[in-house]
Amino acid sequence: MSDRLYARTRSRQSVHPGRILRDELEAREMSQTELAHRMGRPLQVINAIVCERTGITSRTALGLERALGIPAHLWMNLQSNHELSVHRLADQQRVETKAD
Repeated sequence: MSDRLYARTRSRQSVHPGRILRDELEAREMSQTELAHRMGRPLQVINAIVCERTGITSRTALGLERALGIPAHLWMNLQSNHELSVHRLADQQRVETKAD
């Protein structure tokens, strides 16, 4: 990977998987309540993800796979990429603050 491309990807925060889930529910015209029911999970769990207050666990990813047909590994990759970008940006800010 070129240094320029690496620097560009380092400076951006990825999309929270809750945003993707929210868009998917809208596209399917499915409510959070219906999804929670299909997954056998509390509505609060789904709402916290959709509102980007919490992330997707492996248990939730498997439930999303069963309910929506989107493979669990894709949800886990979205979550992992998001967490890495958040931590990378925080680390970058710490380094820049120390340099000042």
